[in-house]
Amino acid sequence: MRVEALVSASHGAAPRGRRRSACSACARACAPACARRGGGRALPGAWARRPTGPLLHDQHLVPAQPRRIHISAAQTDGSFALLESTGPAGDQTPLHVHHADDEGFYVLDGEITLWLGEEQHVLHAGESVLAPRGVPHTVRVGDSDARWLVSSTPGGFESFVRAVRSTEPHAALPSPDELARVAAEHGIEILGPPGMLPADLEARAA
Repeated sequence: MRVEALVSASHGAAPRGRRRSACSACARACAPACARRGGGRALPGAWARRPTGPLLHDQHLVPAQPRRIHISAAQTDGSFALLESTGPAGDQTPLHVHHADDEGFYVLDGEITLWLGEEQHVLHAGESVLAPRGVPHTVRVGDSDARWLVSSTPGGFESFVRAVRSTEPHAALPSPDELARVAAEHGIEILGPPGMLPADLEARAA
């Protein structure tokens, strides 16, 4: 399994894959959200402001992405963690921002699109990109199932994954408020539901 590109991205290498420009006003819209550290507030009305248009994978609050932990922060003195994610076609994460770690993506199979601040990256197998801390982002799986590696620098994202697994064990998915609470405890702020993009932050703030 090739992980060199992902490890390089985690340490600042230039991202690969097709980059598309998103909203030019995103920097202004994202600035207030990025300025907050560990706010992690529960979203009003439990996703009260859903995006318009067709629902994405039934608007799952947590995408159907089983995650396997390959390397944990405990194994690296907290400096690095490596996970593997799989997702069905069309699945998308909530819009969120990491306040404590940089997140790297390396695609193994299929296609994913990453909206990262003002940028849009379409990644195929063998391509990678780094999502720096403080930059709102969301990930959507392409037209077929996908599999990719996720790095966390410093390590710690895997503890959030474990915590989400442990919430409401008899429920298929945690509630929006519960997800926001657990995310905040791990330095992640949920900014909006699946389907919301960084460029939509300005519209929500208006």
